[in-house]
Amino acid sequence: MSIGDAQRYAQAQYGTSANLDARSALHGRYSVNTYGWFRWVYDQLDLRPGDCVLELGCGTGELWRHNATRVPAGVHLMLTDLSQGMLDEATARLSGTPLAITFARVDAQQIPYVDSRFDVVLANHMLYHVPDRARALDEIARVLVPGGHFYATTIGERHMAELYSLAGTLGPGLERLGGPRLTGFTLENAPAQVARVLEGIEVRPYKDSLRITAVEPLLQYYASMGSQDFGRYTDQLRNCLQGVLEAKGAIEISKDSGIVLAHRGTCG
Repeated sequence: MSIGDAQRYAQAQYGTSANLDARSALHGRYSVNTYGWFRWVYDQLDLRPGDCVLELGCGTGELWRHNATRVPAGVHLMLTDLSQGMLDEATARLSGTPLAITFARVDAQQIPYVDSRFDVVLANHMLYHVPDRARALDEIARVLVPGGHFYATTIGERHMAELYSLAGTLGPGLERLGGPRLTGFTLENAPAQVARVLEGIEVRPYKDSLRITAVEPLLQYYASMGSQDFGRYTDQLRNCLQGVLEAKGAIEISKDSGIVLAHRGTCG
């Protein structure tokens, strides 16, 4: 996908929370791992009382909504997103929590904060959308305090592979109904990118899969991916999925996601 196509896709996908909510609903309903993604991600964070935390691409703020009572005292959250629609939704969803939060519209390629400002920087499933990722990582390293921690959740190269292969059975090239392959920042290639600016790289996988027992929620997931061809093939895809469901009792889709950890060195 070209840089221009990536930018247009991200803008179309995340202008509001509708597409993200449709996909989150499928994961929430049919994930095999009963220990939820957001609680697992929080478990990986080394938050201490008084930390100042920057989240890039906060989306609807679900990480903090699911863990509001677990955040240490005195932590201040700077929740940012490029989409004002996402920020508005996050503000609404987190309004009843006890968390200390500031919301701001921020481009990860030009973070508008001084050097060594944050103890923790978090990027949740968003760096594969950033056109100039090297610049964004430079900015992340710049705003981290020496010894500060960086966490980036992302997907692996085989994430939800069956989503694409099922659509591909309808005809040559129709794998695109599952959306574009987001391969710029994966569990496989992210460590080398992050190691250019940070230290102590570690990858932790989250083991999970989907066992889907109804067709319509999966169709809604496909629709949320924004393919211009989806409407033309909806009935065919529904029939295909229904056939798999009747034959196997469930539609099995593997997941490949996790988190990349790093920290800024204390010297230099």
